[in-house]
Amino acid sequence: DHFIASGLRVQQRVGQARVGCLSIARQVRQKGLDVLIEAWARLPSISAGLMLTLVGDGPERGSLEAQAERCGVRSRIRFTGHCQDVSTELESAAIFVLPSRKEGMPNALLEAMAAGLAVVVSDASPGPLALVKNGVTGLVVPVDDAAALAAALERLVSDPDLCARLGTAASMRMRDHAWDVLDPQWRTVLAPS
Repeated sequence: DHFIASGLRVQQRVGQARVGCLSIARQVRQKGLDVLIEAWARLPSISAGLMLTLVGDGPERGSLEAQAERCGVRSRIRFTGHCQDVSTELESAAIFVLPSRKEGMPNALLEAMAAGLAVVVSDASPGPLALVKNGVTGLVVPVDDAAALAAALERLVSDPDLCARLGTAASMRMRDHAWDVLDPQWRTVLAPS
């Protein structure tokens, strides 16, 4: 694994490094992206070169961009808008953040875990918590707590081994949910007696 002081890089394959943080969500209040931007502004200077990519669009986009400007972090946040294929973003990020105020079981989280990203989620909803065990398959922070979210992100940035370990554990957790593993279990449960 390769890392630099101004940002996080996790070697994924030869010639390809994972760098920065990613969130994929519709830009609405429920997703807590305002909390993520506030947390991003709280990160210490060691993370100054680290980029946050926000994939998605929605009615809150203008206010989120304005908030990023007010917080002085607009140059460290990339707003991509709607993206049909997020595979490139997943392949290049090291950390996935889901700061939702309410959540079901978001596909973006499943994809990020399967791609081996270290994940940080809020404790707002049972869906993500079914997969993300704090300190084992990701980090869990209290909902609407920008300070705790910033601390979790800084922990991953400053501890590359932890970041890599959580990413690997997340990927393994998703393999447990792979159809070739689940299909025989479901067939046993659903088989007529």
